[in-house]
Amino acid sequence: MGSRTLSPFIGIRIKPFTEDLKSRGVRTLDLFLTALLRETGGRLPENFVVTLPKVTVPDVSSSCLTLDAATATLQAMHLQPGTQTRAPSDACPVDTVIGQSPRAGTKVARDSLVALTLVSEPASITLGDYTCVTYSSAKSQLEHMGLVVVPGPLVPPLPQCPNTNKVAAQNPAPGSQVKPGDTITLSTGEQASPSPSPTGSPTP
Repeated sequence: MGSRTLSPFIGIRIKPFTEDLKSRGVRTLDLFLTALLRETGGRLPENFVVTLPKVTVPDVSSSCLTLDAATATLQAMHLQPGTQTRAPSDACPVDTVIGQSPRAGTKVARDSLVALTLVSEPASITLGDYTCVTYSSAKSQLEHMGLVVVPGPLVPPLPQCPNTNKVAAQNPAPGSQVKPGDTITLSTGEQASPSPSPTGSPTP
């Protein structure tokens, strides 16, 4: 600039630009641009580029973070959540983050998008005991977990819940491991047969 000539390629790269050094980086950029504009009559040269340093993608997929918590973590690093997909998993609760792309530790440009994978449902389910629960209630609960419910054959009612609209047997048994889409058979108690009427004494 002292000879009033410029290189055909000119620019500045700010490094680092972490939170603790951001103010210093901005001041350096301000001083550079002020001096440059003073020497060039207030015009930036063509193809002038300011290159900001890349940021490191944080880990938001190994701690079962909620979407809000993962978003806040990404935004603190000047990144944004991108496409969201869902997958079954037993590693974390439903609606928490179990995957990300790019992976943690990757260097990317500021304001880049990070795709997230959230838990849609458990990959396996420990089947509860639905005996003595009304058929409609048990069916609703099981279908809410992604299971398929079919009625089974009538069986003798259980002594503790003889009502015929309550589940008296189930297959698979309580405690079994099942997956969404599996079929659960529920049987209700059958109506007890009426006792035969006593017959009269024969007429001599």
